[in-house]
Amino acid sequence: FSQNVSGYENFRQATESGRVAHVVGTWAEDMPSRYDPASNRFTFAMRDDEGTVRQVVYAAPKPANFEDAEKVVVEGRVEGDHFAADRI
Repeated sequence: FSQNVSGYENFRQATESGRVAHVVGTWAEDMPSRYDPASNRFTFAMRDDEGTVRQVVYAAPKPANFEDAEKVVVEGRVEGDHFAADRI
């Protein structure tokens, strides 16, 4: 597992590496977010430390106290135009 995941990255680094990454950033509150119970998917926009905003898709409900977090860390990989998060 440790060979597949590095330290914290931004979206550009995660895209370039193509591997599982931990990206740290903030929730882009000014952009839409939603939970779809039919597909059990929570989607939101996240801004990384370089200011890049990317859509994050998480195959689970929105985490408790998500709106109160100062920082968000997502673990997963870039898939096309979004970041597919396995964990938040």
